[in-house]
Amino acid sequence: MANSFLATIQLVQRTMVQAWPSKEKQLLPSFGPPNIEKLLAEGDAASLIRSLDYRRDPRVRRDAARALGQVDDAAAVEPLIAALMDDNWSVRQAAEWALGRMCEAGAPGPFIAALESTGDDVRKAAAQALGQIGDAGAIGPLIAALKDENWDVQEAAAKALGQIGDPGAVESLGAALCDPDLGVREAAADALVRIGSAACETLVAALADQNWDVRRTAALALGNLGDARATESLLAALRDGNDSWLRRNAAVALGRIGDARALPYLLLGLNDENAQVREAAAQALGAIGDPGAIGPLKAGLTDTSETVRESAAQALGRIEPPRAESIGVHLKDGDWNLREASATALGQLNGKQAF
Repeated sequence: MANSFLATIQLVQRTMVQAWPSKEKQLLPSFGPPNIEKLLAEGDAASLIRSLDYRRDPRVRRDAARALGQVDDAAAVEPLIAALMDDNWSVRQAAEWALGRMCEAGAPGPFIAALESTGDDVRKAAAQALGQIGDAGAIGPLIAALKDENWDVQEAAAKALGQIGDPGAVESLGAALCDPDLGVREAAADALVRIGSAACETLVAALADQNWDVRRTAALALGNLGDARATESLLAALRDGNDSWLRRNAAVALGRIGDARALPYLLLGLNDENAQVREAAAQALGAIGDPGAIGPLKAGLTDTSETVRESAAQALGRIEPPRAESIGVHLKDGDWNLREASATALGQLNGKQAF
C-alpha cells in the first residue's frame, strides 16, 4: 500500500505548481534552529509544521517532515504535500515517507480533513490517499468530492471510491457518468466496474442516456463488468442505427460477456456498414467460440477492410472445427497483415505457429 501511495505522491510532485508559502519570519524563532527531537517528544505538531519552513537548514525541514510522519495530526497533511516541492531532495524524500507512513497506518481522518483544503493538488492527493487506505469512513467525503470545482479532484475521488468498492457509492458514481469532463466520466465508469454486480443496473440505465458519450462509455463498462444481465440492453445498443461507435462498443462488450444469445446479432454485425463495427463483431464471435459463426467469418476473410479480414482470421483461429484450407488460402494474400493473421490462426488450430 505504501509503495503505491508513494507513486501517487510522486505524481503530485510533478503536477503541483506552487510551494507551501514560507512563514519562517513570522512563526519561527530567530535565535536558533528548532529542536525537532524535543518537539517530537512533546508531540508538538504545530511547531513541527512551522519547522517545515525553516529555510536556513534543509536538515531541519527534513527531520521535521519525518517527525510529522510519526505524529497523528490532520493539520500535517497539507504542509507535507506542499513539502514535496521543497528545493532539497532530502526534504522531499522525507515528506514522501511521512505521507506514505500516514497512509499505511490506515487512519483516514487527516486525509478526509485535507479534502477541505483550498489547494487543488492537496485535495487531489488526499482523495488518492483515501483510495489507498480503503476505509469506508471516507465514502461520504469522497462522494462530496465528486462535485469538487476541480476536475482532477473529481476524477481522483471517483477512482478512490472504486478502490474502496462500496455499493453505497453507486448512485453518485452513476451521476458522475454524465460529468462534462471525459476523465471524470471514465473514472466513474471504471469505479462502477470495480464495485461489481451492484453497479449493473446503473450502467444499463446509462445505455439509455440522452448523451451519446455516456451511452458509449456505459457499453464498454458493461463489457468489463461481464454481467450477463446486461446482454439484452447491449443487444438493443448493437441495433442502434444512429451511432456506429455505440454499436462497436456494444459488440466489444458482448464478446467480453460471452453470452450465446448475442450470436445472431453479432453475425448481422459482420455486415454492418461501419468497418469498426464489423471488426468488433468478428472479434466478439471469436471470443464466444460458437461453430455457427464459421461460415460468416470465412466470408469476412474477403472483407474490404484489412482490420476486418485480420479479425475474422483471428476469430476462426479460436474456434475448433476444421477450417485450415479456408484460412490457408490467405497465406498468399496481398495484405501482409492478413497473411500474418491467417498464419497465426493456423498456428492456433494446429497447436503451433504456422510460419
